[in-house]
Amino acid sequence: MFTIYVYVLDTLADWELGHVISELNSGRFFKKGAQHVSLKMVSYSREPIHTMGGLTIVPDCLINDIVVSKTSMLLLPGADTWNDPKHVAVIEKASEFLTLGAAVCAICGATAALANFGLLDQRPHTSNGPGFLEMVSPDYNGQSFYIDKPSAAENNLITASCTGALLWTKHIIEYLDVFQSDTWNRGTNTSVPVNLNISLHLCRLCRLKKDDISIKDQKEPIPLRHQFFLFIDPLTKRRVSLLFIYILNHLLYR
Repeated sequence: MFTIYVYVLDTLADWELGHVISELNSGRFFKKGAQHVSLKMVSYSREPIHTMGGLTIVPDCLINDIVVSKTSMLLLPGADTWNDPKHVAVIEKASEFLTLGAAVCAICGATAALANFGLLDQRPHTSNGPGFLEMVSPDYNGQSFYIDKPSAAENNLITASCTGALLWTKHIIEYLDVFQSDTWNRGTNTSVPVNLNISLHLCRLCRLKKDDISIKDQKEPIPLRHQFFLFIDPLTKRRVSLLFIYILNHLLYR
C-alpha cells in the first residue's frame, strides 16, 4: 500500500489538489493489480482548516503521525500562510522524505517553503516563474537548478507552478505507476487523459468572445462546429461544456 500524506493548512489553494486527489481516491483509471493508495489529510493540529475556496477540511492525522518511507508520498499544496512558523515541522518532514528517497510533491507557494529551508538549492525544480523564489525566499540559492516549466519531475521531487496543476497531477500519477497503460493515450494530446484534454479545450472555447476574436484572422481557424461558442452567453457556454464532458466521460469510461 502507498500512503499519500496531503498537508492541509488555512488558505489552502484547493483547486491545485483537485485533479490529483480525485483520481487517486476514486481509482477509476487504475490498472488491474495496481497497488492500493491511501490518502491522509495531515496538519499541525486536529482543528479543521478552511481552504481558499471556502471548504472545511478535518485532518486525519498530525505531522508526528507521518511515516517516512519509500512507500509514502508528501503532497504540499499552495497557500497564503506558508510563512507561519507552525509549518516548519512539515518542511522538516519533507527534508526527511527527500533524504530517504521518498517522494515530495510541492506546488505554487509550497515551493517557496521548500526554498526557504534550502531544499531546492541542489535539486532540479520549478516554481511560479524565474525570479519568484528569489523574491519570496531571500536565502534561495537554487537558480542553476531551476527548470522553467509548469511542472518538473526529477527523481523523487515533483514541483509545479500555480498554472501547472494538471501536469503536476500527471507526474505524480506516473511516479506511482497506478494508471492503465492506455489512459494517457486516448486523447489528441497524449500528455493528459482524454477527459482532462477535452476539458482544457473546452475551457479555451469558453473564453472566446464575439467582440474580440475575428475568425478570419486566426492563424489556425476555429472549426465550423466550434464557432457557435462565439455567439452564446457565458452561462450557456458553461452548461454546454459540462454536458459535453459528462456525456463523453459516460461513453468512454462506463
